[in-house]
Amino acid sequence: ALADVAIAGRDAASESRFERLGFTGDWQVRDGAWRVALRDLAVVRDGRGWPADASVDLDLQSGAAGIERIALASAFVRLEDLTPFVSLVPASRWVDSWFALAPRGDVRAVDLKLARAPDERLDFTVEAEFSGLGANPVGNVPGFESLAGEVRADSRTGRLELRTAGARRDWPALFRTSLDVPELRGIVVWRAGQDAVRVV
Repeated sequence: ALADVAIAGRDAASESRFERLGFTGDWQVRDGAWRVALRDLAVVRDGRGWPADASVDLDLQSGAAGIERIALASAFVRLEDLTPFVSLVPASRWVDSWFALAPRGDVRAVDLKLARAPDERLDFTVEAEFSGLGANPVGNVPGFESLAGEVRADSRTGRLELRTAGARRDWPALFRTSLDVPELRGIVVWRAGQDAVRVV
């Protein structure tokens, strides 16, 4: 593994440093498709390390309009540690969205697939357990901090179970200040219809 690794950011003034960064990996690039398989990950950033059994499989398919499909499977991902590597991906709306949201937190047993449909709609499936999950507010979408639980969803239906203590919600479109949420527990199930989303 390498020590004291610096990765350039989106502009010359920003860079990210890893105290330790190592892995074994295979990758292929062919006809706009990237396939990356990383094993034996040794990642330490800001004094926080990943578990020893962490692995990542990532597939990206790009087209004329940027990234068209993403598939990610991983035993563990620390979202904020991915941001320096997102800087290396060709510019697209998805990359801009990543930096605007600035996702953070630990995610386990991840299985994520995203695809842009011909009508520009986003099709997705996701399964994951999460802790310390956070994201910035963007437009009318609220931000949040320190969520814990698990999710199983696709573009039509989903199930979210929350087991959270000490969370915060930030929604500038509705509230002037952030809202502290001492405890948040429960299950939310939803289904998307033609005109609305039904929560049950």
